[in-house]
Amino acid sequence: MSLISLKLWVFCLPIVVIFLPNLVNDIFPSFPMGPSSEVITADYSVISHIDVYFMALAFHIFRLSSSLKFESNDLLFVFVTLIVFIVYLISSIRYFDSPDLFGLFLSGTYQIRYFYYGLLFSIVFDFRRHFQYFVLGVVVGLAFLCIESVIYSVSQSNARLSSGNYGVNVFANALVLISVYLLLCAKRLKKEVKIIIYASVILALICILLSGTRVALFSIFVGLTFYSVLLCADRGSVNLRFVASVLLILVPLTFCIYFVVAYFDIMYKYFGHEAMSSLVTRGTLWVSSIEIFSENVLGAGNLMFNVLRYQIYDVPILLDPHSDYFGFLVSYGFFGVLVWPAFVVYVFCSTIKLSRSHFAFWSYKFTVYFSLSVLFVSSITNSNFQKHQLFMLCIILFFSAFRESSNLSFIRNQK
Repeated sequence: MSLISLKLWVFCLPIVVIFLPNLVNDIFPSFPMGPSSEVITADYSVISHIDVYFMALAFHIFRLSSSLKFESNDLLFVFVTLIVFIVYLISSIRYFDSPDLFGLFLSGTYQIRYFYYGLLFSIVFDFRRHFQYFVLGVVVGLAFLCIESVIYSVSQSNARLSSGNYGVNVFANALVLISVYLLLCAKRLKKEVKIIIYASVILALICILLSGTRVALFSIFVGLTFYSVLLCADRGSVNLRFVASVLLILVPLTFCIYFVVAYFDIMYKYFGHEAMSSLVTRGTLWVSSIEIFSENVLGAGNLMFNVLRYQIYDVPILLDPHSDYFGFLVSYGFFGVLVWPAFVVYVFCSTIKLSRSHFAFWSYKFTVYFSLSVLFVSSITNSNFQKHQLFMLCIILFFSAFRESSNLSFIRNQK
């Protein structure tokens, strides 16, 4: 592919992943996401805009007969994912009698498809050459997403800022991932681009505050605090002043959101009712997740929690376990127990290891792994990866950093 064509594909990708779901979510045929009594509650597209984008990319690559460079770890990823997919298909036999449920079960394979898409992206593109175009695409996608969230929230008369496709909690958690990623990427870019990124991060923080999502505020507060400590250890960082300023603003606002009930009453609407409190509800969902796993050791299927939890608890409104850790347990069973925790532990341990070295601390791997680690904090009480675009974004970021050819160094200019 030509250089201009490559730059355009890389620039458009984060816009497609971050923003387009809100425009095309209802275009493609969908299966109901629950029993017939809940058909109107939610839909999930069999083919998404992300599928269309990567199918077009694959066609473009093979049309030009471009050569693909595989690394040793690529085959391992393909092999493990293929086994998970085969077991996933075996588990689908139980749903043959119900076309709707079988279709819903197969719709849940998007996570496996997206895994291969992310691998394809990291193989095709030299991220060292096209990094700046990807970051600019993230900035544009973030700006469009924030504008969409304001329009959607005002039109729906929502008390909290939310996005039509993401919802409230995952919308805020996605902004946390994007803002932390951009903030850490800024250290490599030119001054003019840094200003744009800092403005984008501030915009994302404002949207997070307006969403009133406590776990998002907690995760970004912990993440920025830990990052500021690392910056202090690495003396003379330009980013330190910006991070410190953000923390000085974030701390009192976070305090207000948690404790000044009069100004954020919507967050405490059910606080006095034990049956409706957030923690009790999540506890119920997590217990039901364990029971579903005990009856489906090979996995009940992604997106199937909303159907199966009717057999255990009558929870009429929640579509997922409200935890990625329990979500993968229900979806993939035994493999969910092995693969997901291994992935999380690898990212966390790599982040800690990279933070100990000056050179590694300024690497692209640290940027991505640290950003994902912050998101994993909110994954404890939210099903972030049930939103397919956020799952795709995480996979793209992970592979762009994991593959050796993408080990981009962020070394500051010493003047």
